[in-house]
Amino acid sequence: SDRVDEWMIGSLPEFDGKKLQSVAKGDLDLGELDSEEDKEEQKKVEDEAQSIIKQLKEELAEKVEDVRVSHRLTSSPSCLILSEHDMALYMQQMLKQAGHDMPSNKPVLEINPSHPLLA
Repeated sequence: SDRVDEWMIGSLPEFDGKKLQSVAKGDLDLGELDSEEDKEEQKKVEDEAQSIIKQLKEELAEKVEDVRVSHRLTSSPSCLILSEHDMALYMQQMLKQAGHDMPSNKPVLEINPSHPLLA
């Protein structure tokens, strides 16, 4: 739960035979899409959300790299995701405050189109 855990995860990528992975970075495979029916339902949700995705991309073009439908969210309306090898936003901010130059990385906005705020 400590915000400096990113340093620890960089040194300890596996524990007790299980790979440790940040849920805030990269593509997250939860292994829930086992059947073709699940994949078709996922594609249908993505197609139905295209209008809001287009609108959000236009409004947030300078702040986010991309907007896409999330398959990791269940009860939240959205989240910001970084690429697999980017430094976490709080780490970037902490290093900037310490006087280090940091490259600017834009996060990806993932939305949950079934959430009431986006419906």
